[in-house]
Amino acid sequence: MLWFVRAIGIVSALVLLVALYMQFGRPRFIEVGEQGGKLPGGFGGHMLAMEFVRSTEDIEAIVGAPGHPNRMTMRRKIEVDNVWIGCYALLFVFVSILLGTRQFPSAMYLAVVAALCGFAAAGFDIIENRGILRALELTKGAAASDILPLIREAALLKWALVFVSMAILAITFFGRDEWVSLIGYCFATTAIVGFVGLWRNPLLGLSSLPMAVGLLLLTVQAFWRADQFLP
Repeated sequence: MLWFVRAIGIVSALVLLVALYMQFGRPRFIEVGEQGGKLPGGFGGHMLAMEFVRSTEDIEAIVGAPGHPNRMTMRRKIEVDNVWIGCYALLFVFVSILLGTRQFPSAMYLAVVAALCGFAAAGFDIIENRGILRALELTKGAAASDILPLIREAALLKWALVFVSMAILAITFFGRDEWVSLIGYCFATTAIVGFVGLWRNPLLGLSSLPMAVGLLLLTVQAFWRADQFLP
């Protein structure tokens, strides 16, 4: 099973690296108009803001009018996000399998629930991305029909399922030594902050910090301390 733990480390590294590239890699978003970098809804990032747009005016405030460079940047970011979806879905499945090896009665049940939540989150993420691509074709004042509500609903369901899965998967790492348990605390903190963000959507971005720390700890320890993850 050591090889499997190291495989989890590889996938965890991919999730972290793709997320960092999506956030900081080129192309990058530029400010639109006279807003001074402020985005609709108080969000701190363009992609997160697009997940909760409520009007075509919001879209133009985020990515500019048709032809603005931000629209092409958003399309490129979504291409990277589609790769990220596959990476995190695989990570959820792998860690769920590891959870299923824990020696307590409901371990297998919780592992199945976590994996299903991870897969469902990935599905809603794809729906959200497709909706955003359709929304990028809208112009200011155009009838948005059901596209924008679809994006918001898919985003909320995606995030809710991600945080449910992470809360369950945190159990995988508890009861080991203090360094492995720290991964569980990071996952649990991500879920707690995320659940608050479902109520106050702009706070969703704060969940990325404990998530990143947890993924980094998982990556490093899965390679160099793989035996600590096993029964």
